[in-house]
Amino acid sequence: SIIVSPRSADKAAALAADYPNLVKIAQDNAQVVAESDIIFIGLLPGTAREIIPSLPFTEKHFVVSMMAAVDYTETLSLLQAAAPSLPDQQIVRTVPLPAAAKRSGPILMHPINERGSAILKNIGTPVSCKGEEDMKPMICLTGHISSFFELQRVTESWITSKGVDSEAASAFVRSFYSSLATAAENSQHS
Repeated sequence: SIIVSPRSADKAAALAADYPNLVKIAQDNAQVVAESDIIFIGLLPGTAREIIPSLPFTEKHFVVSMMAAVDYTETLSLLQAAAPSLPDQQIVRTVPLPAAAKRSGPILMHPINERGSAILKNIGTPVSCKGEEDMKPMICLTGHISSFFELQRVTESWITSKGVDSEAASAFVRSFYSSLATAAENSQHS
């Protein structure tokens, strides 16, 4: 089962409606932690610094941080303030991308952690990094997301300006760029 925070009430309610036998909405964040073995944290830095030290973490938890502006060292510090017995080996920092919603795409993770990789394989392709500094160049490349979709938009617009039906142009462009991305993903070459 999945226990979600009530913090984003509309999103929590939508998840519970879509998956009534799987998703339960907690009363608060403390209930999420108390009733879970694996915790995904997606808080903003200020909120994280305020909330995490007061939550009932224990040595049984495995924690996956998805906090963009909270590095691994600070995450360890916050979690170990809440649970001094929580081992470092049960805490990972990740950078999931929007494609994770479709169980696709890379998910950067630090440190290298077998259990973390096994969990993340369910929602994408874990890319383990020895150090957080290894993550930064790859995080920078996420800026290509906008230019990729803009290239598709411009390409489709150009095709339709030549008199091609918009549905045909859209279908061609989606399939064309998808096939290029699939070929790149399956290639062993740079």
